[in-house]
Amino acid sequence: MLSRPRSSKFLLAAAAALFCLSAHAASFTYRIPISHLVVQTASVTPPASTGSVLASPSSLSFPATSAGQTSSPQTVTLSNSTSQAVTVSSASFGTANFAVSANNCTSVPAGGNCTLQAVFSPGSAVAGGSILTDTLTIQTSSGPYTVSASATVATATPALASVSPSSLTFQGYQGATIASQQVTITNSGGSTLTVNAPTETTGTNFPFVNNCTSGLAAGQSCTISVSFNPSQTGNYSDTLAVTTSNGSANVALSGDSLIPTGHIFIANYGNSTVDACSIDATTGAISNCATTGGNFTGPFDINVSGNTAYVANYGGNSVTLCDVSNGVLSNCAVTQGFGGVRDVYPHNGFVYVVGGDVQACTATSSNTLTGCSVVAGGLSTPSSITFYNGRAYITNTTANEIVSCTANSDGTLTGCISTASGSVGNYPEGITFYNGKALVVPESGPNTAFLCTVDSSTGVFTSCGPTGSNVYNASTLVVSNNFAYIGNYGNSTVDVCNMSSTGVLSNCATVGNNLFSATIGVALGL
Repeated sequence: MLSRPRSSKFLLAAAAALFCLSAHAASFTYRIPISHLVVQTASVTPPASTGSVLASPSSLSFPATSAGQTSSPQTVTLSNSTSQAVTVSSASFGTANFAVSANNCTSVPAGGNCTLQAVFSPGSAVAGGSILTDTLTIQTSSGPYTVSASATVATATPALASVSPSSLTFQGYQGATIASQQVTITNSGGSTLTVNAPTETTGTNFPFVNNCTSGLAAGQSCTISVSFNPSQTGNYSDTLAVTTSNGSANVALSGDSLIPTGHIFIANYGNSTVDACSIDATTGAISNCATTGGNFTGPFDINVSGNTAYVANYGGNSVTLCDVSNGVLSNCAVTQGFGGVRDVYPHNGFVYVVGGDVQACTATSSNTLTGCSVVAGGLSTPSSITFYNGRAYITNTTANEIVSCTANSDGTLTGCISTASGSVGNYPEGITFYNGKALVVPESGPNTAFLCTVDSSTGVFTSCGPTGSNVYNASTLVVSNNFAYIGNYGNSTVDVCNMSSTGVLSNCATVGNNLFSATIGVALGL
């Protein structure tokens, strides 16, 4: 009887012997109980995945960056060339001087890639010249990956003021609109530049609007808008002093206030025309009137600035812009969409349209207006607008007041106050400025103009009193060469008055013409 096998080797040997025996004796049989068999097993490991996960580049080198500033981003690509997706759980630096600015990596598909953006942003307290290093660690399901980073903190350069141009020259008619010009201040250094409030040396014939009210970072600029508002004809000069935290400059200002040998333009509401008349430089007399231009519908007012005329069409709820040359209006184009337009006035790059509210628009090269937006509302009956020493002055007719607002560089009007309430006649319509004084004409009497003292810093009118005579339902007035011209709607005439250096009107003579019809707007121009 065979004993129980002890190992698989024994069983295999026995099986071989039995096979040999059975080959020689077919009748011999050996049976092994199945319980005596021992079966050995082995685990099978599948082939390893080929490929790898790589972060590239392996290092980042940022350009020198000033403390408190941020560099341009650099890209890190995580590539997965394996056959399995890889999950990205985080990506970060060890210090606050470097940062991941954009992370598009949450999962990297098999055979795919994703990107991260890294920046160098040294703190404001880090000394210039410092060399900083750090490591970007990307945690993934297949393990962490690192990218080294290094950068130098740039040595800060001081702020440096650059002021241009060094001089401004103006020319125009006293009392007419003269386009403003810009002085630009640029910080060409590396630190923040502080611009102090500019000043004028001698007087106020060159009013300015200071738009440089906050610090300028490296490379930034701001502007000072300078106008020319002469008190009478002649040559003027002044100096605009600009001081900053690191540098100062003087801008020479000069202006010629010309004797009006040009023309006066008259808007006729009654027959929807505009007339141009010659002006005698010595006497101020009006003559040789002729109708010019077109596309007017109930023109209520007109202003001329340089080579452009601006006409407010009350009857057509529109504005007409025309080219001006030697008393002739041409290429007149209409912009619709306003309500009851009473005045249109160009100032500091904007065209202000006065109707039910006040809107600021931009003029195009084709003599149309675009981009209009309301900059002053809530007025009962705004009628005209003009600007003086950085402020806008609006006649609010039915409220018998002047509204004074700060004129901002973006065209908005803010900080509006009421002044001259009840002290400039009934229904004040037209307003202009002369030698620090304001002249206002009322529509409904008395038959005079009004002269007021103006506080240029607050815009408040004081000491208003009547001046001149023969004013009949007046709507507008302009002044030049010691003369004032007043449009009288009531009797279709224009008054020509002598004007003293203090703005007092006298010897007002009424001028009529068969072309005039409900004359409302008057303007001076070439």
